[in-house]
Amino acid sequence: FPYSLATTEAFYLHRYDQALADLQPALVTQNPTLKSAVFLKGYLLLAMEKLPESREAFERAESLGLREPVRYHADSYAASRQFDRARQLVATQRVYGLPGYDLEARLPDITYTVDEGNWSAALAAAEKLSKASDAPLQARSYRATWLGLRGYAPDASLAGDWRKLVAEEMPRAIEPQGSEAVASTFASLYGAASMARLGDADFARSTIAGLEHAAPALGYPAIDDMLAIARAEVDLQAKQPAAAVTKLRARVNGGELVMVHVTLLRAFMQTGELAD
Repeated sequence: FPYSLATTEAFYLHRYDQALADLQPALVTQNPTLKSAVFLKGYLLLAMEKLPESREAFERAESLGLREPVRYHADSYAASRQFDRARQLVATQRVYGLPGYDLEARLPDITYTVDEGNWSAALAAAEKLSKASDAPLQARSYRATWLGLRGYAPDASLAGDWRKLVAEEMPRAIEPQGSEAVASTFASLYGAASMARLGDADFARSTIAGLEHAAPALGYPAIDDMLAIARAEVDLQAKQPAAAVTKLRARVNGGELVMVHVTLLRAFMQTGELAD
């Protein structure tokens, strides 16, 4: 029970401090699944940016017989900009022959390259991963990532590509009890936020209106964060930064998406309250 509770708090609620506290009863030698508990401890410490402690936990889990997914251990090095070591670890990860799992494990192809400041290479990696035909759900996720990266230097076709993505994801998002509702809702709201930034606030409002009741009902904080971000982007386009700040500040709780802070910074830049 402690392990299951901590897993839910970590991966769905992003309450890392609470998850670590609730995990403690599972971190005993009498626990037959100790290796999984220790690995989760490493993940939680990584999320809390306690990098040396995180690596220690991952190394202990490996000594107990569990090292996959090795990407999290690698991320503990990437977070401290030790990219060579991070990539050494990623290179050792097991290929399972499960297209979805194996494709998801390729995320460092993008994230490490972005962190190194090589936007063009990250863009190319995201585009390549978005075109994988044997894992459509993961490929669609990478497609949204690819479009998001393109937003830093918008091209003439970007808005049309976002409209197409949202048009494809919305039916899955609103399907009652749909197995892909969470992923498709997040992608659609991400598209709404991006379209608002590109100047099409009407499209953003329409997308938000189609999800504003169903999205909160899913019970995922990350979805609620993205809904607030999309609404805030509409406010920013309307030159109402104070309204955006109010919406975004309500989401700051220690487990929120980094994008909440990115958008909040842009809102403060509009208000002139840079000290905040």
